[in-house]
Amino acid sequence: MDTVRFHSVMASAASCLLVACQSWRSSSLPLPEVVAEQRSEVRVTRNDGGRFTLRNPRLSGDTLIGALASSAANGTIAIPRAEIRSLEIRRFDGLKTAGLIAGVGATAILIAAAADGDDSPPSGGGDDGGSCCGGSGGGYYSCPLVYSWDGHAWRLDSGTFGGAIARALARTDLDNLQHAVAVHDTLRLRLANELRETDHVDELTVLAVDHPRGLHVAPTSSGAVRILGDIQAPTAAMDSRGDDALARLRSLDDWSWESSLVQRDTSRLDDVRDVLDLTFRRPSGDSVDLVIDARNTVWAAFLVGELVRAQGRGVDAWYASLEADPARAEGLRRYLASEAFLSVSVLTAQGWQAQGLVWEAGPEIAKRQVLPLSLAAVQDSLLRIRIEAPAAFWTIDRVGIDSEPEHPVLIREATVRSARLGFGADGADLLRRQDGRLLSLEPGEGAELVLTVPPVEEGMERSYLLRTHGWYRIHSIETAEPDHDLLAAVFSRPSGVSRTAAARLNEALDRLETER
Repeated sequence: MDTVRFHSVMASAASCLLVACQSWRSSSLPLPEVVAEQRSEVRVTRNDGGRFTLRNPRLSGDTLIGALASSAANGTIAIPRAEIRSLEIRRFDGLKTAGLIAGVGATAILIAAAADGDDSPPSGGGDDGGSCCGGSGGGYYSCPLVYSWDGHAWRLDSGTFGGAIARALARTDLDNLQHAVAVHDTLRLRLANELRETDHVDELTVLAVDHPRGLHVAPTSSGAVRILGDIQAPTAAMDSRGDDALARLRSLDDWSWESSLVQRDTSRLDDVRDVLDLTFRRPSGDSVDLVIDARNTVWAAFLVGELVRAQGRGVDAWYASLEADPARAEGLRRYLASEAFLSVSVLTAQGWQAQGLVWEAGPEIAKRQVLPLSLAAVQDSLLRIRIEAPAAFWTIDRVGIDSEPEHPVLIREATVRSARLGFGADGADLLRRQDGRLLSLEPGEGAELVLTVPPVEEGMERSYLLRTHGWYRIHSIETAEPDHDLLAAVFSRPSGVSRTAAARLNEALDRLETER
């Protein structure tokens, strides 16, 4: 890479960081003043609930005009001032920046470098970051986003059913809504597609969980609800590069552990996968809950898009083959899960004993997931836990264990009253049950949901869990030739995902090192 191209890559990565380190904030300024400030983007919510990000906004009389950020063709839209409910502008967030430099931002640089080595044309990207990193796949892809109304503002609260990249891979996801606050008996959510994909939602509802005060709830990947008390931190944590990870993993503080971005030997399995070895005081009893707050990196999400892109013009046939052969689809699901999810083991007298997987979380927001562990074969006074994943696929904020005894809980389902789409239709009936009728969202589209929640049980505390079922289809260049070499590397050799991802990591690092 020559010096000019290197600086182009770094500028692209810096653009990623600049966008990622800003947050949308409501503006109380009059519309003419916002436009007069010559902001490159504004986000507009119309009275009917439709929300659009406009690039290079300008006023023509009483009408706001701008290019749709979600449109690859740079289509324009005109919105009369009388139809504008609210206006948002980007504000720099220094605290968020610090976290991203240690986590998501680092892998955004990898995407910029990886994309620079691809000669195929960019496919564009979605709103709010899907296109910031460019590349043949249009940046990264993830999953539908869910925002909660906290009584004062909208807060990103979930990226749901991550990894369900085909109808045959659809799954049910259960996730904490940390910011949702009911006003009287009403809970408000926003479902949004902000990336270059089509989201298909078969069910979306909220579980109202009433539990003893001072405790918390979190889901397992199998969909069970666990009660958590005081989470015990590890006494030691070391990663496979020999670095002490304890300070990053012992508390929930957005100071996350992540991979070292270094060259990997793809012939060695222990070098293409990251390992965290953690030590805890062994609790009494034969079981304990492992609690992990983590998210995927944007690099992992980018590589998922590359896998779909590699199908090229054969992508429709690939989707059809998965739907026609459920056993094949299940085999693919199991393979990708075993390779890309967090794999957990405990050390026993007979060696490391596999315990299960922590599911894909998506890159936008950390998820809290619980994995029940069996300690029946652990006779030591110390509990040693090992967590593995492909290099640079995860950032982990906290790992702990919890041995809170069972408590009575009351779980009731909220009622979806309405799901207002941007064009005014109501999609609530499509979301109330898993029945094959879909709410489908294209880039830039969304729905605002109103749910009725039951009263809190006397003497109890309330938590909310989001339950969804669906999948998403990544928008790729479907006229390109299939990348048979990439597909063979992933699927035709042991640990193909980990080895191929490490090879792509090496290539990206090479491009960043050359001609600096």
